[in-house]
Amino acid sequence: MKTKAVLVFAMSIIAGMASAGEGDGAGNAVFDGVYLGIGLGLSDADGNGEYPIIAGGTTTGSYDPGSGRSYSAFAGYNYQSGSFVYGAEVRYSNLTGLNASDGGAPEVMEITVATDVRGKVGYVTGDFMVYGTLGWTWASLRVHPGLQFGGRSNTADIDGVNYGLGVEYSINDNWSAGADLTFRDLNGRFAEAATDMDADLNTLTFRLGYRF
Repeated sequence: MKTKAVLVFAMSIIAGMASAGEGDGAGNAVFDGVYLGIGLGLSDADGNGEYPIIAGGTTTGSYDPGSGRSYSAFAGYNYQSGSFVYGAEVRYSNLTGLNASDGGAPEVMEITVATDVRGKVGYVTGDFMVYGTLGWTWASLRVHPGLQFGGRSNTADIDGVNYGLGVEYSINDNWSAGADLTFRDLNGRFAEAATDMDADLNTLTFRLGYRF
């Protein structure tokens, strides 16, 4: 997927910048404690499987909307021991632009929201923290136009593992900014379907956080 390659390339540049960080001469920054923040970024998705159609019943097809946008809010807790950071985070993302039909069909599929719960392990060098994450995601996949389904279910709850990496820069004792790349392997089933719908959802998010 071309968009995924762009996301990986962008994240590798950011991680390289972090590894070159010099710090402020007073030792490593402190990322310990409760934090919350907001994020804005790019999203990318694709998938395939069985979904409901307006005419009745289901069909099997692909879902490949290309790229969209992600607007998120997050909260978490970090515990820092020396240069190592261990944490947990929950993030809610509203997704736009991830809508596509299969071969010009009247039905349009769209992943609309996603909630991530994940653990984090990071390493601090100077004012930067580089980290990896692993967790679970719950998301919603919808088939439009909903009004034409006449009361039939047109939404599937999909879930699966998420994993990623990121970099965070400590601006001062409270504020930080960074970038986060997350991959998600999801699946779930529409009410009328006999088989699952599989979907990959990836985001590259630029984040601003506040530590208490």
